[in-house]
Amino acid sequence: MWFDDEHETLEVYLDGALEFGIELIGFSNAEEGIAELKKNFFEYEAIIVDGYFFEYKLNKTDEAHDAAFVKVAAELKSFKDRGKLIPWFIFSGQPSFITEKKPWFNVLIDKNFAGGKIFEKTPKDFVLLCQTILKTVEESDSNELKSNYSEVLHAIEKHIDPYLGKGTQTRLLEILKSLKNPKDSFDDELYFIKIRMILEALFRSAIEYGLLHENCISQDGKVNLTESSLFLAGEPTKHLLVGCKKKHFPRIISDIVKSILFITGAAAHTVDPQIERNIDLKDYRHRINTPYLLYSLAFQLMDVLLWYKSYVEENPDKEYNKSHWIKTIGPIKQDNAGNYFCGEVLLKKNYIEKYFKVEDEIKITEWDDNKDLRTKAQHPLFATRIERHYKNVSFNKTNE
Repeated sequence: MWFDDEHETLEVYLDGALEFGIELIGFSNAEEGIAELKKNFFEYEAIIVDGYFFEYKLNKTDEAHDAAFVKVAAELKSFKDRGKLIPWFIFSGQPSFITEKKPWFNVLIDKNFAGGKIFEKTPKDFVLLCQTILKTVEESDSNELKSNYSEVLHAIEKHIDPYLGKGTQTRLLEILKSLKNPKDSFDDELYFIKIRMILEALFRSAIEYGLLHENCISQDGKVNLTESSLFLAGEPTKHLLVGCKKKHFPRIISDIVKSILFITGAAAHTVDPQIERNIDLKDYRHRINTPYLLYSLAFQLMDVLLWYKSYVEENPDKEYNKSHWIKTIGPIKQDNAGNYFCGEVLLKKNYIEKYFKVEDEIKITEWDDNKDLRTKAQHPLFATRIERHYKNVSFNKTNE
């Protein structure tokens, strides 16, 4: 918003501001401008105030004077209680206003008002004003976001960034900044990759806490996001030959993470890209080209981050967390009671005796909790699907 009685004739400044990406909405008098502010307070990012302009709607007897400035300045100070402090700047063409400090000046002008200086109506100062506006608004947006999402950012700072530097907070803030302007153009690939990188940071942190197996990181240092998701959900990994007998992810968190990985993978092409997924997203964007899908993923991700903070604080013992790891490949054994097992996983007796023998190498590809109280303590899991490992042939049978 720009308070200036001559704003309609100062096209050079209107056009100049647009070159910086700033749209100036002009008001010649305090009455109309203040009314607009009260009505659409959150539509404006910054305010420029001239030293002398009209106090009321223009009429023949009205003259530009500093009373209008006094009224606007007082009103802007009162807006602090409305939940948003709009940065404002003085841009005056009157030397007397700049050089003469009126009695009300120190009372109304907060020493921290945006810019920290009075800008003169010169081309040089106007460029500086635009640059200062952009910098101040950006800092104001960041501070507002940091305040509104402080709990999520604290979760990142405390449990993720110590292992990865400060990049994760920055990525999330970039996504949140994009949410402020839903009509702006956006880039699926750019933001979807950022979301995946934040999940990757969470998985790397989970390794440090012993919640996730080291095998989820490849030899070249890349995190297998899909396998990490399966491991933390207590589901068999597809290729890593390890699993977790404890389901760290509750069902809703597991479903959220899988959904995020599936959707973002369609644009990011970072892990196991599938043509079908890419075509599906392209068709979706052809019909619904909005950023709302991105928004929903970002907010779901924040729930995952908050859940993670709470969970690691309740489960900080790395060695105990690692005690839940299991191998999903190994030889068939038989205990003194005649039960067949592989590691900590109980096997279906009739099924083993029909298709296998003791010491056969198998891979456990599906399991469930062992509900048999007689064997549960020794074998907490029960295999529902196995394969001969050395032949890598699935029998496609379910132990029932």
